[in-house]
Amino acid sequence: MLIVLGVPLLAIVLVQAWIVYDDFTEPIAGWPPPNERIQFPDHHPWAKRALALFAALPPNARAGLISEIERAIQPWPSWLDDLNRRAVAILCIGENHEPYLRRFLADRLFATLKADSLLLEATPREVARIRTRVEDGDERVMLLDADIARLLRNALRVNPHLVVDGIEERPEQRSERVQQDSGSREHSIEANFRARFQSGRRNIVLYGAFHCSHRGGWLFRRLREQPPPNAPADAILNLRVAWEHVEAPFEAFVYFLDEIGFPRRDFVITDPVLLPDEIDDWFPFLSANELNAFGAIAIFRRRE
Repeated sequence: MLIVLGVPLLAIVLVQAWIVYDDFTEPIAGWPPPNERIQFPDHHPWAKRALALFAALPPNARAGLISEIERAIQPWPSWLDDLNRRAVAILCIGENHEPYLRRFLADRLFATLKADSLLLEATPREVARIRTRVEDGDERVMLLDADIARLLRNALRVNPHLVVDGIEERPEQRSERVQQDSGSREHSIEANFRARFQSGRRNIVLYGAFHCSHRGGWLFRRLREQPPPNAPADAILNLRVAWEHVEAPFEAFVYFLDEIGFPRRDFVITDPVLLPDEIDDWFPFLSANELNAFGAIAIFRRRE
């Protein structure tokens, strides 16, 4: 009996030991990130094609298209200032779990963003462990293969009373839905969010990108369809965040903007619907996977 009881305990110890080992042996991504303009050469022909089609337009049509794009794009600092003045009940921030992007988020968003609660893609137990290590002064603490410590320190500096918690599906929730053969991971995440939602406060969610998309079945769509108490639809926002090279469609679009004369700076597509129809036609992958899925899209540029 002692041996039988000891095996699960040993397994738990080994798992915890692996978690600690994995955290401390995770390779450190270089900073700053690579700055080559073309990091997805197989996708670059889309940018070249768009530039050729743009050049073929009459001068007045080119000027009109640029004006339409300008109406849909805002410099990042001014957009963030507007956001901080806006009544926001829920802001769902969809990220790629990339070290570079997490660093951009830490320094360019969470160093300024006003928030009352921050809900992460981790269980409450995992967040408690992360918070302890951050408070103990660990320089890097990994969450989904990217450092979260810098982001949390910046967020807490701006919002000293910030509540940091996790809404990821817990093991017992997964076991229960598997046994009952009903529900999904997204059902569990939604239930955990609703249990932690603070009415009348700013609730920030940081999750994998498509959890925060308009697409059916994902968290953000569920919250828009059934808002929590005192959370009107215009106070429930989603934001896709991306580094200019995090995925090929972003890189091609940014290259196009650079070549037609837009300033090389962080920017926000404040409402993709405002972009001219040509962008949908010239950048179909960007349109299908990103522009049609989010209310706003922030694109960060590397600074020299």
